Amino acid sequence: MKKIHALALSAILLGTVPVIGSADSFAQAAAPAAAEKKAGGARPDRWIAKNDTNKDGMLGKAEFMAIHEQFFKDVDTNKDGSLSAQEVNGHNQAKRAERAKARADRMANKPKKS
Repeated sequence: MKKIHALALSAILLGTVPVIGSADSFAQAAAPAAAEKKAGGARPDRWIAKNDTNKDGMLGKAEFMAIHEQFFKDVDTNKDGSLSAQEVNGHNQAKRAERAKARADRMANKPKKS
């Protein structure tokens, strides 16, 4: 039961939902992901490399769980051992603000075309 909760929590926190169905539904779900990658979004290879602590080119269960345990600690701001909607929303808003600032900084430092 704990595995199911951990997987469900991971899916919610990572913004992913498993796709079950026909090839058409898979293709429809994959299209936004491909567009996101093209636009500089999600890059699993970079994420795995960043979190691959033993540098074997793969993310083992212990490495994966360590990421999520740290995430839980970061989001659980009142340290009560549970995540509230308010804590998750606050974390998401802070991350969005960080990404917006990083994007603005990149744009400000981008060489101007003549």
